[in-house]
Amino acid sequence: MAARPPRSSSSPAKTAGKASAQSAPSGPFWTPGLQRSLIAALVLAPLLALAIQLARAPDAPPAAVSLVKPRTLGPLVSGSIATPQPTTLEFSLEEINTHLGQVLPPAPKKDGTWAFEKASLRLEPEKAILQTVYRWHGLALHLHVNYAVSLQAGKLQLRPFTASFGRVNLGMYWIRKIEENVLRKLLPSLKKEQVLLNRLEALRIEPGRVFLKVRPSVSPVGS
Repeated sequence: MAARPPRSSSSPAKTAGKASAQSAPSGPFWTPGLQRSLIAALVLAPLLALAIQLARAPDAPPAAVSLVKPRTLGPLVSGSIATPQPTTLEFSLEEINTHLGQVLPPAPKKDGTWAFEKASLRLEPEKAILQTVYRWHGLALHLHVNYAVSLQAGKLQLRPFTASFGRVNLGMYWIRKIEENVLRKLLPSLKKEQVLLNRLEALRIEPGRVFLKVRPSVSPVGS
């Protein structure tokens, strides 16, 4: 009688189980804590990149440096408001930004809120870029809003069309929210300037310079 072949010591099911157990990660390296850390890194990495972009200042060409000492615009603005005669004014960008630094002082810092630090302008034909800087928990937050500038029926029109927060471009919804809740808080400090701008008769903007023709404060008798 022929000898029977020896029986296998393990069944096919047991063999498959051993193979799957060998292929799966095992040992102290692949732990649930490591899995959670990898998932957290994948989720937090985009948020961290966004935070870095928000905190970075937008690219901007360097402002031209004038060799002429800028005038103090406060007395010029007050005098132009009081004069009964039409007035033509010419302001350089450096004078305007120096004036903004005087009438818009930094706001006291409060925990958990944005604290206004400074504002400045860049001027181009039919365009103005308002650049504001805020502080939040020690971080400098740069907000740039681009305005189309025009004069219609004796009223200055400023229409925001693009904006960036750090190096992140904002949509129109966020631009309107920033206009309503952030930038309008600067207007109470610019009452005299608003009076002057409400009497504009002509406006011309050149790179780094603005020319204003202002109506008299009181119309002459018999006009």
